[in-house]
Amino acid sequence: MARDNRREILVGSQKGAMSESAVFTAVLLQTNGRLRGARPQPDDHGIDAKFYQPGFPLSLDVQIKACYSVDKTGFRNFKIDLSDIPRDPSFHWVLCVEGTQDLPGIAKTAWLVPGGALPARRGRPRMLHIAMRPVGPRRSKWDPYRIDFSALGPTLLEHLKADAGAWGHPLPAPEWEGLSDTAVGRITEDAFALLLLLKSAGRLCVFRPTADTIGLDLDVMALEGRVSAAVQVKGVFVEPRDSWVLITVRAKKLRRRPDRYIVVVPYLHAQQKITEIMWVVPEDRFAELARRQGNLLKFRASLRPQSGDRWREFRCTGAEVVRLFEDAIAVKAARLRP
Repeated sequence: MARDNRREILVGSQKGAMSESAVFTAVLLQTNGRLRGARPQPDDHGIDAKFYQPGFPLSLDVQIKACYSVDKTGFRNFKIDLSDIPRDPSFHWVLCVEGTQDLPGIAKTAWLVPGGALPARRGRPRMLHIAMRPVGPRRSKWDPYRIDFSALGPTLLEHLKADAGAWGHPLPAPEWEGLSDTAVGRITEDAFALLLLLKSAGRLCVFRPTADTIGLDLDVMALEGRVSAAVQVKGVFVEPRDSWVLITVRAKKLRRRPDRYIVVVPYLHAQQKITEIMWVVPEDRFAELARRQGNLLKFRASLRPQSGDRWREFRCTGAEVVRLFEDAIAVKAARLRP
């Protein structure tokens, strides 16, 4: 189905949410679960994220600024409201990132600027416009704060250690390390939601229920409509050399309906992105094809492009997933229309 006439409606607030989601995921993965991120409610004081080690009272306050364009001289331009910077900026940081249209959603270079490096707020104008450049002969005062985005998590961890030491309370070893199944699930759900938003240019949006106890992780909706598709995301971390994906679904969490979907998301955690393919299976077909073992339904599919396993018809690229959900939502809306 042709979609050249579909307009792009990806707006600034969506881009900001995408960048924040990518930052949370990066910090969690890069520190192997040691640092966690939390969103303040609301974030009207220039704090988009608090990064902390569970069980330790201190945290880092971070304001995340993203740009999605480059000026003709190659600079990335950011705007900071100085009234959002606290009078004591000791624990405040501004993270400037360049957003991309592909996963993981953030370019290689970022800037982590301590609040103390920003000018003090003295009346008006309160807006500070800064320009940053990843590489090139032209230098700027912000170059010392340039970091590789792949080192963001360890960099924040070192700053938290330094702050803790300055307060006379050294950061202890974590009580536990590694990523729980819950964390893996959240990471892959966020990656899938981000992929839908990017590949649909904002036409699709994703909602997360407060509780997903009935096998509903996400609700996918057309932004300009009121009909949604229910999705249960089954994410699994894979390596580039892996050949197979294996997941299980509890039989009692399936409604066995053709308008509800199991989405299997293989995730390359080192690169922070989904593999080139995933599987989108209607629940009724999943129950029919999966191998049953007690209360579990098992899915095993090949990552090889030429594989002819039983799940081949449900293999999708990112663009194909978007088309599938746009078509499914349109069909459902037409059926419900009076």
